Amino acid sequence: MLALARTAVDGGAAGLTCFNTLPVPEPRLSTGRGGLSGPPLTHGTVDGVREIRRQVGPTVAINACGGVTTASDVLACLEAGATTVQVYTAFIYEGPRLVRSIAEGLTGALRVPHARLA
Repeated sequence: MLALARTAVDGGAAGLTCFNTLPVPEPRLSTGRGGLSGPPLTHGTVDGVREIRRQVGPTVAINACGGVTTASDVLACLEAGATTVQVYTAFIYEGPRLVRSIAEGLTGALRVPHARLA
């Protein structure tokens, strides 16, 4: 993983999306494998982003993706060095209210007053 990130950056990549679905054996599927997504990936995503950031330095954009379901997850990814954070599986299960929940959680965590749109 670190070698791939370094190779991509050395080859000119300005940004990386780090992590997402992990392949896992799944005998019930015809291919014998499937993909693990959602909360089981959160810890690995945060740790992985931290390691990738150390490897590639501060100028490469890193999009954290994998297991992000809460404002705390977003903050952990950003603190680990992510430039952006992506949600997908949680959005599928929770719908658009997830965006509001994360935004409100971030606002509370950062102690920023809610902005009113005109």
